[in-house]
Amino acid sequence: MLLCPETTAARALTYPISLPAQHEFKFPRYYVRPCYLEYYNLVIDRFKGGYDKVTVTGTAAIGKSTFLAYFFTRYCIEHPNETVIMVSFTNTGKMKDALVWTRQGVTHTAQCMSCMIEQAETKARQEGRPSIRLYDGALRNLPARTRVLCCTRALERWDNLIASDQRHAVAPWDISELLDARAKLKLEAFPSPVSREDITSRYDKFGGVARVCLSQRKQYPSQVEARIIWPDSESR
Repeated sequence: MLLCPETTAARALTYPISLPAQHEFKFPRYYVRPCYLEYYNLVIDRFKGGYDKVTVTGTAAIGKSTFLAYFFTRYCIEHPNETVIMVSFTNTGKMKDALVWTRQGVTHTAQCMSCMIEQAETKARQEGRPSIRLYDGALRNLPARTRVLCCTRALERWDNLIASDQRHAVAPWDISELLDARAKLKLEAFPSPVSREDITSRYDKFGGVARVCLSQRKQYPSQVEARIIWPDSESR
């Protein structure tokens, strides 16, 4: 199998253009957490072991979508003869956006998504090539006899669908990862720079929630804090 040193050694990668995502990713590059390499290998091992449905879950804003972007990039490089289908879903489980990748090119649409996916998988079967679906968010029903990697927050309706399949939870970020991400993504050089002190202060308050800790919108952490119901909220 072809291995890709660009993805196995990198700590920051370009975010794939037009990649379907449940929540828009607004930055040109993303940080590759060390655990992404471990989870990539774990998912591949599960598929090789006979599972056809694998879920990567975790708390909100922890980086599940960026792991899926990493998986997509590396998988396409290491499995160039396969068809890779990526789909994003709304919070209610409706298809939002879809993309089909083959070595011949990319088809991307937000219209007639089910037809495009079915045609791509049929073509792959006829040509004797494997296919895989990557889901950002959880759908309402599972496709039969199809390999699926789903990255979603914990949802009871999804857990009920995949009760007999593989589920793995992404750990929260630690402070060293957040500070390394700041350096690798050069967040100090942006128009709204993020300082080491910003990261440390946010981590002390929010823990390893990357979307908040690495945010370049200075008001965003305060907006998140205002929505938190603290144990002693009556006294605040």
